[in-house]
Amino acid sequence: MSFNLQLLNLFFGMCRGSHGLPRSLHDLGYIPELVESTFANSEDHPVVPDLVIASAQIHHTVVFEFKSGANTEADQLQRYSVVVPNDLRAKALIHPAKCVTHDVAIIGKDEHRGTIPIGVVAGGYLFPALVTTATGIEVAHGAFSSAPTDAVFRPLVVDWATLPTTFFPLDADSELWEFAEKAIPYVLEDMVKGMPRIRLDELAAHMIPLWTRMNPAYQIQIKDKIREVMNHAAQVEFSNHLERAPAGGVIHTPHWNVIDNPLIGAADKRQRAWKAMAKKHQSLIEYYQNPHRQEVLELRAGEVV
Repeated sequence: MSFNLQLLNLFFGMCRGSHGLPRSLHDLGYIPELVESTFANSEDHPVVPDLVIASAQIHHTVVFEFKSGANTEADQLQRYSVVVPNDLRAKALIHPAKCVTHDVAIIGKDEHRGTIPIGVVAGGYLFPALVTTATGIEVAHGAFSSAPTDAVFRPLVVDWATLPTTFFPLDADSELWEFAEKAIPYVLEDMVKGMPRIRLDELAAHMIPLWTRMNPAYQIQIKDKIREVMNHAAQVEFSNHLERAPAGGVIHTPHWNVIDNPLIGAADKRQRAWKAMAKKHQSLIEYYQNPHRQEVLELRAGEVV
């Protein structure tokens, strides 16, 4: 799981009070507000935080920027520095009771503990810089302006091995084999129900439970990867069962028609039809796991070679 996915699942789980995670953010009333969403700062320049959480209980918002690399970007930090409460209210649409005060917090990896704060210090910004460690998260530089929030991270003890993955199982940086692994089980479940087609937007929402919390531009990046996997599956491993629908038509969204369905009413996954489909699914995953795979030329309806 990528660095960003780990942190997204951690913070969503903490805000939701998930079993096995610290309840500190939940007890302070924090809820997730935005994921990978763009809004304008007071100078009308865009900022794109990885996550925004906010609490009406303590009237505070935290704008998180996750950094998997060693350094921060000076321009990005400057843009964050001129985010004011009215930007959060009017542009990010955070309720006024939740953003009386706010912090921008940078989270990096422990191995970059020495470099992540450099840009913050050089710019004279009051952003807390945090790092992930083997046992959780701790503050490496600065402090949150909200004392109760600051106390959460001094330190935050987390068992990374038991981190939930259900909130965000995938992101735009996930590998194609991971998309293949997650997509096909939902396709097969729809086939059991006798669905005549698999719609891209519905499939994405099934795969990522908190799909509606994502920025539409970020959703497009994820849908592009799902589409790539599904188009290949319909052309190769599942060519006897799925067919990519041509553009246009009555249904104005990308989808794949079910042309042969051996799973209708087959709820028992021990049946021969299920085993055959599981084998095709594994072949699809292995195709994308092969670093030397040969790409298949996609054919559109009406094209011949």
